Amino acid sequence: MANKGRARVLDRAIFDDFVENSAKTNQGDLLTLVACLGYYAGLRVGTIAALELDDVIDRQGNVKETAHIDGSKMKGGKDYTAYFNHPRLVSAISKYISDSRRATKVRNLLVTRKNTPYSAKSLSALIEKKWKDYGYQGYSAHSFRRSYASSIIEKGGDITLLRTLMNHSSITTTAIYVANDPKTLQRMVASLD
Repeated sequence: MANKGRARVLDRAIFDDFVENSAKTNQGDLLTLVACLGYYAGLRVGTIAALELDDVIDRQGNVKETAHIDGSKMKGGKDYTAYFNHPRLVSAISKYISDSRRATKVRNLLVTRKNTPYSAKSLSALIEKKWKDYGYQGYSAHSFRRSYASSIIEKGGDITLLRTLMNHSSITTTAIYVANDPKTLQRMVASLD
């Protein structure tokens, strides 16, 4: 099995089901935001946990469309430009901040009930538990990032541009994230002249 040990790629229906089920919980805004940051911005859970409010919100209180993320928050330590312009992601950020984020001096975007920043480990465990609660096996927080990569390729994105979006040093690493979806492969073959 080519993807043994890797988080499963999810399709839009499964993503929507995760968000819909999450909305019914007392952590719905948080769970939706984590899912959207992975699915629509391609961020790793470690980066999501490290994000600060200033990384996503400008001085006027608006969600940044393009955000510079310091390398200290990124695997590999390279600075990164993240794109927060998908409408569903903008909505998730705004809703979490206005409805669920505690008023606190904690600089991190995601804050626990104990008024501390979430760690990557606690976010991962929370997301994995929710996948199981919702009846899905083999999915994790990293499934959102893998699905981001596969979706971009499926929609005709170039793997070299995806490499930049994923902040990978090597295109070989990027290739691992791309699922060989039979439907996408069939469409590619059918489109040949």
